[in-house]
Amino acid sequence: MVLDQTARDLLRSDLYRTRRLPTGASVAAAGLARHTTTMRTVLDHWVPVAQNCRATEAGSRSAAARWDTLLAQAADPPHPTAPADAVFAFNTTVRELLRAINRYAARGPSIAEITDHLTTQIRSGHCPAGSALSPDRAAKALGVPRERVKDAVGDLIAAGVLERRGVRVFVRVPGDGPRVQARCIAGRLTAQIAAGLYPPGTLLPRVHDLAQRFLCQAPLINTAVRLLTDSGLLHLTDRGRAQVQNAALALPAPARAPALPPAPHPPGTHPHPDLLSEVRSQWRHHTPVTAGTIDSQWAQLRHRASQTATHRDTDGPCRFLTELASAPLPDPQWLRPWHLAILATALSNALPPAPPHHSPVPVHPVPAPRARMPLHPDVPAQVHSPTARQPSAHLRSRA
Repeated sequence: MVLDQTARDLLRSDLYRTRRLPTGASVAAAGLARHTTTMRTVLDHWVPVAQNCRATEAGSRSAAARWDTLLAQAADPPHPTAPADAVFAFNTTVRELLRAINRYAARGPSIAEITDHLTTQIRSGHCPAGSALSPDRAAKALGVPRERVKDAVGDLIAAGVLERRGVRVFVRVPGDGPRVQARCIAGRLTAQIAAGLYPPGTLLPRVHDLAQRFLCQAPLINTAVRLLTDSGLLHLTDRGRAQVQNAALALPAPARAPALPPAPHPPGTHPHPDLLSEVRSQWRHHTPVTAGTIDSQWAQLRHRASQTATHRDTDGPCRFLTELASAPLPDPQWLRPWHLAILATALSNALPPAPPHHSPVPVHPVPAPRARMPLHPDVPAQVHSPTARQPSAHLRSRA
């Protein structure tokens, strides 16, 4: 439904009326009754329009529920002799109904078209699984009111395409996401044990340290350790530490990523100085990242990791970095930004510390002494230095 210019002007005028609440002496019974009668007249004119809007958007559950709520609140207007609180609440109801009609009459794609657009973005990989979806940004990109995008997002949440975590909306991960991530962590630990990072008889790092290394919560580490314990690769000691068993000797060689092409940049340089923080921020904020961007970032991080491991000793951080840089990307697409963030964190820990930056102390020049004007022509001028401390009057008199 599209409103003509006359209807738009009338709607704008009625919205202005809802802002002119009775104040001061007009809050008396006569002023409240007059305002209630005006709002009832406005409501009688626009309720059929709202019902038409509700019938048009019946295909959207979120939009239909919102219209039903507004129409139910407007169906019980107060009596002209009602108290001021009831009149003010009724005024708010009328204003929200008129705002909803105004947003509906705005030009732009409908809720069904926005839903199809978001679904296409998700299926094409522009919004991969696990990434955050901002209704405000989508509304700004499409040039539509935010409430229209929120209704489309509500329909996708009801359909199971999106999910809400607190106040944010994310693309739903297929299957059991935490379980899949725990299995991926167990696979990485198995590959590190097979590569010799943890020989039989050694203890794995503590759960807190592993959680910081894998950028996850402690329950995921406990689940991964439990999976490896059930397979006989680990054993929990009396103190709850995970110890590598002799079954690690029979592990096959871990899978490796394909060889790197020649580095596009000379050794010791980096194309993007902020690549490490950018990759970690992508996973922390669940920013949508395309597959091409992930492949490019992965190649750059692997080149930088190989350069760092070549110029550093084979200590613990460098061994972990070398093994992680040679590991293939995880099979679930939505875990690849997480893998890059782990690699960026390991690379940041293996880099040598930056030298402390000492800012030079500014040296202010000492002003030259200036001659004081004589008080009398026969008295010679005195040289006054601002840095020299002058004796007080009683010391000069004592001298």
